[in-house]
Amino acid sequence: MAPFDQGPSPRRLRPSLWSGAACVLVIAAVCASPVLADPKPGSTGVVGPPLPKKAAATATKASPAGSATAAKKSSKAVKVARVSGLTNGSKGAAVISLQTKLAALKYDISDTSGIFGDQTYHAVMAFQKVTGLSRSGVAGAQTVAALETATDPAPLLAAGGDNRIEVDLDRQVLMLYKGGALFRILSISSGSGKDFCVTDPETGKQGCDKAVTPGGSFRVSRRWIGWRESKLGLMYNPLYFNGGIAIHGAPSVPGYAASHGCVRIPMISAEWFPNEVSNGTAVYVFGAEKGPVPLGAKAPTENQTGTPTSSTVPGITTAPTSTVVRLLTPSTVATVPSITTVPAPTVPPATLAPVPTQAPVVLAPTQSTTTAPVPSTTTTTVAVPPSVP
Repeated sequence: MAPFDQGPSPRRLRPSLWSGAACVLVIAAVCASPVLADPKPGSTGVVGPPLPKKAAATATKASPAGSATAAKKSSKAVKVARVSGLTNGSKGAAVISLQTKLAALKYDISDTSGIFGDQTYHAVMAFQKVTGLSRSGVAGAQTVAALETATDPAPLLAAGGDNRIEVDLDRQVLMLYKGGALFRILSISSGSGKDFCVTDPETGKQGCDKAVTPGGSFRVSRRWIGWRESKLGLMYNPLYFNGGIAIHGAPSVPGYAASHGCVRIPMISAEWFPNEVSNGTAVYVFGAEKGPVPLGAKAPTENQTGTPTSSTVPGITTAPTSTVVRLLTPSTVATVPSITTVPAPTVPPATLAPVPTQAPVVLAPTQSTTTAPVPSTTTTTVAVPPSVP
């Protein structure tokens, strides 16, 4: 009989059998993966969006040998990608309860409709930062349980003035006080501590420095309504308090320090924040020593409080989709006659004690400059600048 009539040889069958066994092991590992609660407090946890499809496929790929070790690795990779709990897209009574409790604790929640969106994500992240839970933005069993007994965090400088901003670099949160009471707690992202190089948008020259947010006592001295590009990157509604360092909205506010030196806050919070903070408001930065501003960046010479722009950036879905960004730069925005320039206050060097060996000193009271509420949004189309501080 001809060789091809004898059927496939055992040698040729062996690789197919091994591959089939490997596939069975991987499928069993995926189906048997338990639903996870919050990662343990203090652990790295899962920060940011789920793994990309390519990374997830690589993590679950079985080895040709189909060994038990490969199956365990695949199971662990699947566990990391499947964090359980309330997250973006969740709906219902459990989300309403979560939002109501976060709002009562002064986290930035204005919508308690029971839909888990970006605002709820950042509020959960801020709560996890304050309480020392893993920074995932997902309200798992531990986060929900911690909310049951949570109270307002203690002030870092109770004598710092009735209206003040406390920036906690260690926990990556900002606390706004108004009238002597805690008003809002926001998740932030400050200087990463890494070396970086950027091109100055005004001079075209490249500069390099270390991304740090210096500690100390400051005051809000300048503001810009809408988008502004500077040496430290692109900023939305920035409030300058230390040279070119500002508190500003950014599309990316992760659970860790990632900026060029500024204090990033969520875009949805940056919409209302300038209306609640007047020029002259004290800003106390804890968790870092006094130091120079990266790249020697400076605030604009005048306040820009004209017609604001939309917060929408192409590819970013955190802002209303019915508006488009208009980039505002000092060279393209006319001076608003009704706006009075507020000079930056001079603070004696002796008053800026190093942090954390000594907390920022209390600044003397000053008369605040009232800022008009932000008017309605206008629409203009522009190209998106390359970086965010």
